[in-house]
Amino acid sequence: MGHMTFTDAQELKFELFEHGLALTPAAADYLEVINDGRALTPADYASTTGVILRLDDEVWVNAPLAMHNPNFVDERTPYVLDHDATSGFSVQGAGLTSAAEFWRPPAYHGSLDSQGRPVNNYVFTHGDRVRLSPIRGCHFVCTFCNIPYEDPYATKPLEAMIEAIRTAVCDRVQPARHMLISGGTPSRRDVGTLRGVYERILEEFPELDVDIMMVPVPGLFDLPRLNQLGLGGLSINLEVFSEQAAIQMMRQKHRQRR
Repeated sequence: MGHMTFTDAQELKFELFEHGLALTPAAADYLEVINDGRALTPADYASTTGVILRLDDEVWVNAPLAMHNPNFVDERTPYVLDHDATSGFSVQGAGLTSAAEFWRPPAYHGSLDSQGRPVNNYVFTHGDRVRLSPIRGCHFVCTFCNIPYEDPYATKPLEAMIEAIRTAVCDRVQPARHMLISGGTPSRRDVGTLRGVYERILEEFPELDVDIMMVPVPGLFDLPRLNQLGLGGLSINLEVFSEQAAIQMMRQKHRQRR
């Protein structure tokens, strides 16, 4: 096999994942203007705490920032996002450079719905995908996950979820183009409720490509019905591949088997 070479943008993606990104004062000031003073990232989950950038060669990266990832991003990272009025944004560092485009978060983040409830109680948009969480907390308790320890378990009202999805799809800045339904695993008593949520949302939003990521607990998926309604895909996080570690860290999920 021949030696693989990368463009600057491709190599920067790997470097940004490892070392993170700093903002020059010029970049920070311009981001404040074009983003209407809103947060640069939803920072709602460990994997959504960076700024989304499109680099040269159609290379996309979710670049971690020190303000959200101080555990591994040093403010002295050599990689910086800069801006000037002539050439726009650029990422540079350690002899690498690439033009960059900032992917603006949606306007609805931080807003309230018609009943005064935070829309982000139900949905978040990252990139052009909206993520819906129909369950608060999780019926499973995995020792590596903070959710069952911090969020009391509960189902969420369906009509509020539908309103939140419409808000995300119609956002004036970053309308959602596809959707992931994920979130905590339901208890046995709520399996039927969640199955109904899946079907109702597919019926309400036939124009959206919808995926479901969920542990396949008994009775949850009526696959022929979901296929009939146009479900795009199903997925599950294995989380821990080692059988021994899985037994110790996620006993309930391990019982479902691979």
